[in-house]
Amino acid sequence: MFGLGRRFIFGFCLAASLLVSGQALAVDFAFSPGGLSQAIFNSDAQLESITGTSNAVTGTISTDLAAPSSTTGTISIDASSFTTGIPTRDEHLVSENWIDAAANPQITFELTGVTVPEGATLEHATPVTATVLGNLTFHGETKPVSATAEVTYYELPEEQRNPQMGLSNNVVRVEATFDITLADYGISVPAPLELKVAETISLQLRLTGVQQ
Repeated sequence: MFGLGRRFIFGFCLAASLLVSGQALAVDFAFSPGGLSQAIFNSDAQLESITGTSNAVTGTISTDLAAPSSTTGTISIDASSFTTGIPTRDEHLVSENWIDAAANPQITFELTGVTVPEGATLEHATPVTATVLGNLTFHGETKPVSATAEVTYYELPEEQRNPQMGLSNNVVRVEATFDITLADYGISVPAPLELKVAETISLQLRLTGVQQ
């Protein structure tokens, strides 16, 4: 009887082990404001180029390092945090005529799909090129967007970890650029500014997420 019991327990443990091994092993990464992550927009019009930068980027993603196409997550940017190098222009940028940060305080990207080359995995210091799909919410409007992204996972040894700099664990680096047509999000460029503000701007995300 005891032999039967031991065989049952062994069989149960083996089945449980196989079940767990077949499941995705999700790893969570968090993006925090303060400098590790940036959002950068660029407006390249006929008479002027404008670049704005924000370090107020937050969010999380969850991925299986062995199957990065399973990645899910959301990234948010404080809409009032962009700086362009000219304070007066920064004030105009967040006003109701442009971003309207008071009514729409966050710019949000919700990831809906990731495509990577067949067999691609996230291994230390090995970049993976991915196509990312998602919904971008900006100026009160939500539209589907896509971009090519470069994703790199880094395993940080103890001597490279620095909690004071936000590097308390392994990290993932994501870089992607989206093209945004302002009219799609309800923003009209006034005629006097058409030569100085582009109808389509680029939004580049340079993200560093820390493993949780």
